[in-house]
Amino acid sequence: MNKAINIGIIDNTNQFSLINLIDGELNEKVVSTEDLEKQHLHALFYKKEILEVNDINEILNKSQNFYPLTSLEDISSSKEEFIKKSFEEAYTLYENSLESWRLQNNVILLETLFEHADHLKNLWPNDRTAFFEELWFILKRNLGASEIKIVYNDIKKASAKSDRNELIQVTIEGNKHPNPKEGGDFEKSLMDQFAEEFAVPFNVSEFNEEKGQLVLTAVVNDSPMIIMAEVPSFSRVQSAVVSAFMNSLSR
Repeated sequence: MNKAINIGIIDNTNQFSLINLIDGELNEKVVSTEDLEKQHLHALFYKKEILEVNDINEILNKSQNFYPLTSLEDISSSKEEFIKKSFEEAYTLYENSLESWRLQNNVILLETLFEHADHLKNLWPNDRTAFFEELWFILKRNLGASEIKIVYNDIKKASAKSDRNELIQVTIEGNKHPNPKEGGDFEKSLMDQFAEEFAVPFNVSEFNEEKGQLVLTAVVNDSPMIIMAEVPSFSRVQSAVVSAFMNSLSR
């Protein structure tokens, strides 16, 4: 992938190391733990004894919804040893951590598939934005995406400026939290560009492994959507799980 991978390493209560992996180089800077939740991380490694600190433990419990957490003991390393690793070694540890997290998320989704699907289906007719925000979170975790964007159609109700309802495109994107906003000409052109692919409920339109760019199309209750994600890899298992979930939303 061309974009930077940000890895956090925490072994004390006051500060943590922010490791930046990009262009074959590993760079470190020290950041206050007060700013841990503000950082855009792709993975976090921690020393087990840090879990005994309530404030840190609470932050880590929240963080596991956004990226993988792995103890330094599980990889037989310390913060100092991790920082000395080569780019390739550090990236491999990140990939292994992410793969384990993704696999766990996919297993959990399979075990609770209909529970999640029924919940989202109840949201669909009453709160379309909430539906897509929760779908965004599910897909982000199960794809292990550093960033994800969903483009879908919605109806803009008639107003003082317009006496009729209007079909618009909405995008929900972000790297940690979903941010919905009304789209424009670009999003409309995207929907037109992928129109033929909406003939099937779910389709893997493109996966560029070198750039880590994944494009999926799906149709839920006759409503098409485009899912664009930045992922380090995309397996047949992931494709099968996401396909099963998307199909369950229209059952």
